[in-house]
Amino acid sequence: MFVLGHESKRISIRSTRPTRSIWIEPFLAHNRAQFEVLVPEFDENTLPRSSPLPFVAEVEWQPTDTGSIIVDDLDPNFSIVTRTENSGTYTLADANSSGSLSLDEYDQGLRMATYPRPGEWTRMYDSSSYGHYRRSFARTARGDQSSAARFVANLPREGRWRLEFYVPKPVFRPIDYGETIVGFGRNVHDEIQHRLADPNSPDEHYTLHIRNGNSDRTEKFDIGNAKIGWNEVGLFEIGSTEVEVLLSDWAGHQDIMVFADAIRWTRVSETVENEESSP
Repeated sequence: MFVLGHESKRISIRSTRPTRSIWIEPFLAHNRAQFEVLVPEFDENTLPRSSPLPFVAEVEWQPTDTGSIIVDDLDPNFSIVTRTENSGTYTLADANSSGSLSLDEYDQGLRMATYPRPGEWTRMYDSSSYGHYRRSFARTARGDQSSAARFVANLPREGRWRLEFYVPKPVFRPIDYGETIVGFGRNVHDEIQHRLADPNSPDEHYTLHIRNGNSDRTEKFDIGNAKIGWNEVGLFEIGSTEVEVLLSDWAGHQDIMVFADAIRWTRVSETVENEESSP
């Protein structure tokens, strides 16, 4: 099946079993790996009543313009920042913060790494991540609240905006990185683990700092109860068109890694706001 540029095709799948995952393999795009299309949760009580559609058909379709502003980890307005002890001022982090002389691969300032180093932000690819072309996220293990992932958005106007945070699948994959370091005649076992935050522990959460003009607000993001994809953080009254979101490197426990993928700002109209607030 071939899809040209600026072209849309509708694919109709009829099956006695629910479709739980869909993968796209663009085998002619040599610089893009296969990626996953997130499928909405299946409602067993809802059965299609329409007539069968052709498997593939050309359609006149374009993505809906929601007016949302998205900042991804590969965008220019994403960066890793650090701060000195007892200081609230952040500065851009050194790309090679580990000081290693090895020939590591870097992608836009972050080291590409499967095995993490304590306190270092690295970049990884994953098909479940958000992305326009390449899909990746930044992550860190065993942070000490001295660094943060920074998302800067330039909104078209002031007013009330909804902030959402994108969560990729690896957040929900427990993993154990065991590493033995040999030095000075001794073997030192340094083990880094990752687990999902305990949904019943109030201390285990992501910390977001939303800064806008003279406003500095701290929000706790419940990563333990989050879902794959977009999750709402809250509604904010924005008084200046430039707003930054800082994601702390600490999530309440050393075994919980912090993942930074993308944020989304969406303008909230008065009509929608009144509907949401009504009983």
